[in-house]
Amino acid sequence: MLKVTSAKGLGLVSDLGRFGMAGSGVAWTGALDLHSLQLANVYLGNHEHAACLEFMGRFSLQCVKSCVLMLSSALGLAKLNDLTVEPGRTLHLTAGDELEIFPPQRGVWTQLAVQGGVQVPSVLGSRSTHLQAGFGGLEGRTLRVGDHIPTLHLSADLNCPGERVHRRLALPVATWNTAEPLVVRFVEGPEMSCLPKKEQARFCEQSWSLGLSSSRMGFRFEGRALKTDKLPDMRSHAVHPGVIQLPPAGRPLVLMADAQVTGGYPRLGSVIQADLWKLTQLSPGQSVIFKPVELSDAVRAQKRLRGEVNRLRMELFGA
Repeated sequence: MLKVTSAKGLGLVSDLGRFGMAGSGVAWTGALDLHSLQLANVYLGNHEHAACLEFMGRFSLQCVKSCVLMLSSALGLAKLNDLTVEPGRTLHLTAGDELEIFPPQRGVWTQLAVQGGVQVPSVLGSRSTHLQAGFGGLEGRTLRVGDHIPTLHLSADLNCPGERVHRRLALPVATWNTAEPLVVRFVEGPEMSCLPKKEQARFCEQSWSLGLSSSRMGFRFEGRALKTDKLPDMRSHAVHPGVIQLPPAGRPLVLMADAQVTGGYPRLGSVIQADLWKLTQLSPGQSVIFKPVELSDAVRAQKRLRGEVNRLRMELFGA
């Protein structure tokens, strides 16, 4: 069990999200970096759906009962009892230990995986916090000072892969070269063809920088605006995380984990699942280039990503 002793920012319980609930108006609300979470959960011997903690800002956690954790953001920053923590390294905490979470080197959010998962009740098939509706996670709200975060109490004879395999898990990094725009692949959407050919080309050729007004609901990008006068007026339609909307201002908006399930802006495309996690490692002002691909390319990319998770499981557990 962990106790929150300092909270300067936003802290949430998250997992892989709520599937199959959009038709009932329930947003997905999963973790932002799903790929890192899946790898960390496998490494810790968890089910892939085990819940983690996500932080934006600076937090301090005190261990009340022994637990095993992992800083599962490749660019995350943390200290355990004033000693710097390496991302991907298994951490064995005992009562009284203090873990400090700091803003990451890049990006805004830091992810902390927990062996056994965060033990909050499952609501509508997920433990993720749905802030807009006020359920899931810890009482449907953000973490605050004094909260006790339930984790599994670990026995001394627990078979922990972090003890059996003495190494550091290599967590994924979107790019090491922040001077160059991050290339993000997308599948074209139904309204892309409504843009003039010149504007379609400009959308893919120019770089777009992450705006300060971005949130878990959507990442807004800044750049030279596209001309939207040829786009149709639309009724609300189904949307999902990854959809690239084009508001009237002519600058793209990529829907993220907490996005609503309907929207009325034209859809230029959808960021492929295999690349969506990369956006979470962007800091405001960093640039991306959107690269169109075919649906078959998106499927192959997702299979490759899934293969990384399966290979790690086979390497650790042989199954």
